Amino acid sequence: MNRIANIVLLAHFLWVLAVLLPVFLIPFGFRRRWRWPRDRALRAVHLAMIGIVIVESLLGVVCPLTLWEDLLRRRAGNSPYGRSFVEHWVGRVLYYDFPSWVFVAVYLFLGFIILILYRQYPPD
Repeated sequence: MNRIANIVLLAHFLWVLAVLLPVFLIPFGFRRRWRWPRDRALRAVHLAMIGIVIVESLLGVVCPLTLWEDLLRRRAGNSPYGRSFVEHWVGRVLYYDFPSWVFVAVYLFLGFIILILYRQYPPD
């Protein structure tokens, strides 16, 4: 169970990277004349990914990946200190103890930036 939980944690981390990296790479890619920043399907998926995060946060829904990982760790009988390398470091990057309104504000801001990128660097 612990290995599966680590895979879920890694998937969660990759989701975050898939939302954040294009924010920086799209303007750079447009200047370099790369084709992928102009791909309509890819950009729609990018917009949908942050949209899902925003809707979850506005509705107060805990991310399903977080719930799944937590369930798997509990089923594995993990104590709070029994962490693997992946769990420890990826978890430290992903999870913070802030009030929920901070996350909502950050997600909304990021969604706004992605919308601006969509308008400023439109797909074909």
